[in-house]
Amino acid sequence: MGLIDLIFAGALALPSQAQRLPPVRAQGLATIFYANEPGLNNGRLGCVHEAQRLAGTTIMRDTMPIIAMRPKSMCGRLVYVEHKGRRTLTVVLDRGSWGHVDIAGNRNVSLNLPAGSRRITIADLSPAVAAAIGHDGHGRVALRWW
Repeated sequence: MGLIDLIFAGALALPSQAQRLPPVRAQGLATIFYANEPGLNNGRLGCVHEAQRLAGTTIMRDTMPIIAMRPKSMCGRLVYVEHKGRRTLTVVLDRGSWGHVDIAGNRNVSLNLPAGSRRITIADLSPAVAAAIGHDGHGRVALRWW
């Protein structure tokens, strides 16, 4: 059983309120990314070596408790994601995030940043992570890691 399976099965328990959590390292908007999204490198995760080692595959599945973050050095790191009082443990297995606001003010997710757009998100969440914390793809999150 890989690390991804242990996280998803709840075998790696979240710390109780009495236990010490890592510090909040980033706060901001997050989006949801799906395995079948165009531009997702044909469904392959960006952290190839870590994905193979920790998940046993480099192909993304929507059920994986993973997030995409920059920089590349974050690959393989365990990160707590929090939203409106809910928290879950994830692992960084993709590079991102790709959320941006275009020149008309619309939120989008894409690999290539269109002219006049700016990146606005700190992480992309898999559907499994978003569901665990009640995130709809448009809200703010806090990220904690050691």
